[in-house]
Amino acid sequence: MSDERSAIRRKTGRLSPVACRQSGFTVIEALVSATIFAVASVSITGVYIAVQRLNQASRSLVAVQQNGRYLMEDIAKIVRNGQVDYARYDALESNHMVPQPSAQYLYLIDRDETQVRIAYNAGNQTVTLQKGTGTVTNYVGSEVKVLDFRAYVWPRIDPYPAVRVFGVTPDEQPTVTIFVSLESNQNPRYVERAQMQTTVATRQYSR
Repeated sequence: MSDERSAIRRKTGRLSPVACRQSGFTVIEALVSATIFAVASVSITGVYIAVQRLNQASRSLVAVQQNGRYLMEDIAKIVRNGQVDYARYDALESNHMVPQPSAQYLYLIDRDETQVRIAYNAGNQTVTLQKGTGTVTNYVGSEVKVLDFRAYVWPRIDPYPAVRVFGVTPDEQPTVTIFVSLESNQNPRYVERAQMQTTVATRQYSR
């Protein structure tokens, strides 16, 4: 091949087009290759970023759902197996009744006859649980913050007092409705929110 090129060069003083094409890439071929590589790189990078965003959003959503589900299920279990602590409302509230229409705290008595206080801590944006005089614990982890917490108790006065007053004492089984609004606290760029609500009746029944 080198002998042929030398012969062509001696005869014409330059290489033929065929010989030029065989000698390497042309400028156009190099530009096309670079363009294809750039497009492929941008596409791969875009897919990677999209997957990372989806992963972050999924983590935030899972954190909100798991914390919210645990909070709601645990409170519902205490209510379902216990009762509303009307005596505590009577002692602490100025009108001796459950605040209406709602309050950011809830007084209960669990199945072991232990007083339970569930309350919203606006400063730390969490919901706390305290049984008796025990340690106050948080219902949610640091990856989630509670934007709002409400407890709706009905009836607002004890339907099962020691002495029933006709026309005054309600003849209803107590129910508690819990509302909570949560927000993820992991990455400010991928914020997920959820609102949950449930209504549970206590184990108390009309005599």
